Amino acid sequence: MPKTCVQMMLDKPESALDSGFLVAKIRLYRRGKKADRTMKSYKLLALKLVAILAGVFGGAVAAADTPADDFNVELNQAGDGAVITGYSGKDGIVVIPAEIEGLPVKAIAGAFRNNRNITSITIPDSVTTIGQLAFYGCRGLTSVTIPDSVTRIGKYAFQECRGLTSIAIPNSVTQIGDGVFQWCSGLTSATIPDSVAAIGESAFWGCGGLTSITIPNSVTQIGDSAFRKCSGLTSIIIPNSVTQIEDGAFRDCQNLTIINFAGDNPIKFGSGVFSGCGKFSLATQAALRKHGWKGN
Repeated sequence: MPKTCVQMMLDKPESALDSGFLVAKIRLYRRGKKADRTMKSYKLLALKLVAILAGVFGGAVAAADTPADDFNVELNQAGDGAVITGYSGKDGIVVIPAEIEGLPVKAIAGAFRNNRNITSITIPDSVTTIGQLAFYGCRGLTSVTIPDSVTRIGKYAFQECRGLTSIAIPNSVTQIGDGVFQWCSGLTSATIPDSVAAIGESAFWGCGGLTSITIPNSVTQIGDSAFRKCSGLTSIIIPNSVTQIEDGAFRDCQNLTIINFAGDNPIKFGSGVFSGCGKFSLATQAALRKHGWKGN
């Protein structure tokens, strides 16, 4: 069946520009500057129409991959994939390609460290590792898409990404590394999946905008200073799976006054876990002591 003009424009806009229904009027002006100006005018109009029709009939148009030449890459240890080690592009919206030079992009090292220009990152589903310091200090970063292929997020990967307001960690991740979101002061919500077994040291330290956090029933360990200085937290639920809360995990959460427990299991508390927090009620103190807390 012949394609409709809409289908032609969505599938191959450049071909559509050469089709009769778009250039019929242009052919009336075959000579002179007027023809040239008219041709440019109609091509611009046609491209605008493509964008409008794509939105109406085809949904949002996916952003194109950032050119491979904008990245520095190295071969990984196994020799079967590429590691992004640097970014020299100027565009603030970055879509990392799934392949470079025929090899899948499997990891991101400290490629974007202290890049203040980028605002959005889309990571392909070929990537399994977001390495140490990968996006450290990207203060303009407001959006990041982490695919389900990622199993490991390295230390300080998003530290000081102060423009981030929310983050969804995929179910494939089993551990949130040390300082991953430290000083992400704009972060108001974070989704921790039930695949995570440990929340690393200083993972959310200084996330003052964080008003709520749900710790899943898979977590067994909350690291040293994991939620320190999260001044927006007012309450927290400790799941039954947690067996250890390390030193200063909730230190200086000055508005944290309510601690609830989902079970009766004993917990090993480090020192100063709740030092500098808000005033605990007698009932909250009793619940804490029941689980092994001996005070600050």
